[in-house]
Amino acid sequence: MERTTVSNFARLSVVALTSLAVALMQVPAQAQPQGPVISGIAFEDGNRNGRLDEGEPSFVARFKIMNSGNFFTCGATDGSGRYGVSLYSRDTYFVMPIGGPGYYPTQAVFRVDARAARPGQVFTVNLPFSRNSLATAENCGQYE
Repeated sequence: MERTTVSNFARLSVVALTSLAVALMQVPAQAQPQGPVISGIAFEDGNRNGRLDEGEPSFVARFKIMNSGNFFTCGATDGSGRYGVSLYSRDTYFVMPIGGPGYYPTQAVFRVDARAARPGQVFTVNLPFSRNSLATAENCGQYE
């Protein structure tokens, strides 16, 4: 009887593995979202012109991205000041740098029109900050 159980288990395993293999063949090679992407670098805007100029250092910072009402995310850059967010719909988005202690954004809001974006299109939005010893840390909004 034990031999029959092992045999049945083996048959079920083969059927399950075959079904899994067929299912995997139907999934595209890149199952990642193919929507537009917003990415950039947080940097210290030494001359306060809102643009990343040569020699301006990047650093870790936070940001908020929202659209016309149903998409809202807060995030942080990686250790080198870079970030990237995949968008799941074509819409108009607003990117807001969030100042940490001692920093404030030199531009408060960036508008990204992704309504006609191509799949995988990247919109670069660099996040400019300036030093100010009186600046206090901001929060991201209702989720903090």
